[in-house]
Amino acid sequence: MKKDDIDLLLFKECLDKNGRIILYPRGPSMAPFINTKERIGVEKTKPEEIKRGDIVLFHPENNIQQIRVHRVIKVYKRGEEYSFLIKGDSCLMEDGFIPEGRIIGKVILVVKGKKKLRFNTRWMKLVNYLLSRYSFITWYGYRYVIKGILMKVKLPLIKNLLFKIFWISMIDIPKFFIGILLTLAKTFSKGIVEADKCVS
Repeated sequence: MKKDDIDLLLFKECLDKNGRIILYPRGPSMAPFINTKERIGVEKTKPEEIKRGDIVLFHPENNIQQIRVHRVIKVYKRGEEYSFLIKGDSCLMEDGFIPEGRIIGKVILVVKGKKKLRFNTRWMKLVNYLLSRYSFITWYGYRYVIKGILMKVKLPLIKNLLFKIFWISMIDIPKFFIGILLTLAKTFSKGIVEADKCVS
């Protein structure tokens, strides 16, 4: 058994036993909503409880030992089976349609500095919904604008210029507004007291 197998088994066992777990995610794929070294609280969840805008932990299809934390931008149901279109806020490409069996848990809060952003408040539900719509638009733009139009441009200089314009308008500028949303969210969120050792 590899170390990754052991880590993953311990992680799942801890989540099954306690129902909740704390993680320190790494990487820029959800920035600035979730940054490296910020704490997130993860809760066990049922597929029918996952809505558009929720942030989930899941296994990507190409690597069952890897765990990602990305946003649900669309929910599909065929019969009794659910699948979810998932994407990082700062990514152009989606993770694909993830079946319910690959979902491990749902993020219920993010700790930013001395503020705790709980996702069950009306304000955070609105923020998450808006970010899911933004993420869906960037996915749509990548799929139809970049793949459908920009890839057909023959001149490399023009192609690079158009791609930079697309990136600035679809990723960089929205990140500024996401930062404003997060500032407002932190204003209405509760602070962390000294005795709060555990994110719950």
